[in-house]
Amino acid sequence: MMLGLELESFDMTPQPEPALSSAYQDGYSAGKEDAVATAAQLQNQKTDDVLQALNDLEFTFAEAQENVLGAMGPLFNAIAEKVLPAIADHAFRSHLVQLLEDAAQKNAGEAFELVINPARCDAAQAIVNAQEHPVRVSSDVSVGISAAWIRAPNQEERFDLDEMMGKISDMLGALESPHKRKNADG
Repeated sequence: MMLGLELESFDMTPQPEPALSSAYQDGYSAGKEDAVATAAQLQNQKTDDVLQALNDLEFTFAEAQENVLGAMGPLFNAIAEKVLPAIADHAFRSHLVQLLEDAAQKNAGEAFELVINPARCDAAQAIVNAQEHPVRVSSDVSVGISAAWIRAPNQEERFDLDEMMGKISDMLGALESPHKRKNADG
């Protein structure tokens, strides 16, 4: 038995497409519509899953931030209540010396006045005695413990480490967890 061999035709005339039955076309359309609906449903589900995951991450981040800041609260309090005053007390002398030297240069030998808190008068007088400038030390209770004023005939300067420490303390206090602020505010 001999089988016939069918070869591809290279004729330039197009071959007509076989006619598709209406049952085939109906089945094809129904399958396509079902596939599109299924794909849309899967896409919606994936979008919902991603949105839920992002919401979970946002909540987890906020919760972690609150826990970290809450745990660091005692550290911030210690910095504000113990470390900052110690630093200010230590730095006060060097700031005062620099302030006096600057004032002496600006006033070229003219006498000027250092106004300081009464608690710092003895320490300030010792600093002034070590200087070669004509400075009169006076006290004023309205001047902060870590503040000083220089009064000269043509100028007045002030530095206030208390103010700076207050701002730093406020900044550290602002780092409180939002939960604690909500509870305090009601």
